[in-house]
Amino acid sequence: VSSSMLDISDSTIDGHISGFISAYTTYDYVTEGGIEMGDTVYLSYEGVSEGEQVEFSEGGEVVIGQIGIVDGFDEALTAGKLGEAIKFTLKAPDDYYVEECRGKDIDFTATAAYKVVTNVPELTDEFVSQNSEAYFGSVCEKADDLREFVRQYQMNYNVHSSIFTSLQEKQHVISRDEARYNELYEYAQKVLLYHAVTYSTDVDSFAKASGYESADDYATQEAVYYCDEMMLMDYMCNELGLSFTDEDVEKAIEKYMLTNGFKDNYTRDDFIDFQGETWFKIFKSVDVRYDTVMSALEKNVVYYDLATGEDVTTAD
Repeated sequence: VSSSMLDISDSTIDGHISGFISAYTTYDYVTEGGIEMGDTVYLSYEGVSEGEQVEFSEGGEVVIGQIGIVDGFDEALTAGKLGEAIKFTLKAPDDYYVEECRGKDIDFTATAAYKVVTNVPELTDEFVSQNSEAYFGSVCEKADDLREFVRQYQMNYNVHSSIFTSLQEKQHVISRDEARYNELYEYAQKVLLYHAVTYSTDVDSFAKASGYESADDYATQEAVYYCDEMMLMDYMCNELGLSFTDEDVEKAIEKYMLTNGFKDNYTRDDFIDFQGETWFKIFKSVDVRYDTVMSALEKNVVYYDLATGEDVTTAD
């Protein structure tokens, strides 16, 4: 493993800590009270000039102070209250997009249905010690130790990635279980279709845009990759005598949902249903066992200086 993988930048650490805080940030939706500059509100509005509608929004979240339809629009909203119709008149500027309305009055009616209040947790010892294991996989006791804890977390991630890459390079596949391969091929097709629909394109076009020759090439390569990953983990767990419990699986699911933004929108069971049975098989076979298998192989790691090729395993 290149020793450069142990050099973790401050920006990387900051990114992890930001993600950690974000995962536990909550939001309240307030429907009563005043409106202030900087508030995020769900706003709908209409603007009429000489009987013609010139501005309209069915509704969306916006930040007061950043809307700027015409001068004074945001300020006028702060005179109103949440959930109530706010009526005001503003003059269209000389460069207004509707030429006929330039310099004329626009009568607005706007309603801010709710205000989003963001609750960002403080990095106290209590918060860090209670939540670090679920997010990072191990416990950090003190907030003051979090940066060094995250540095070690990223170092482990880098080393484990190198170990896994090395194992993949050494893996020689003689044959693949046909039933497993077929299931993974079908799963890859579904994933491809999901992405294609999301980006309003067809499966072949999305596959080619992703670097594959065709949809079939995408599904084939992905099925081979998944299949070989699962076989590799099966083999390594057998060689190392490792086993995993249902508790290990549940902890891994919680961490995955938390770090990937699914925790607020799905229950555990709904999330598994959304991902599908095949995804869950891959997850249990690879993700649940990954860190434990890689940690067991760390004793075999040799660190070297990429520039000189020197073995620096015992260096500070």
